[in-house]
Amino acid sequence: MQERCVDKSVNVTVAGPMSAVHLKATVNPESSKESVTFEKGRYRIAVKAPARDGKANVAAKLLLAKHLGISPTKLSLIRGADRPSKIFLQRE
Repeated sequence: MQERCVDKSVNVTVAGPMSAVHLKATVNPESSKESVTFEKGRYRIAVKAPARDGKANVAAKLLLAKHLGISPTKLSLIRGADRPSKIFLQRE
């Protein structure tokens, strides 16, 4: 497996024909409107869902997948399930 760092916010791991990207994000639950922005190497995701029982995490994953134009099954939350700062894994 070969790993290279594109910049401090995105790591690309290549293993054969598939690759994966780590996406840093900050999630703001219980927002009045939903949005996804990218600044300073991090996605900022605002969701209406509360930060209880993983509802905000699911909403953030769905919204980020929609923003990226990929299926939600291609994203996994790998770090930060219980805090605003998160890392998602995007698979091809």
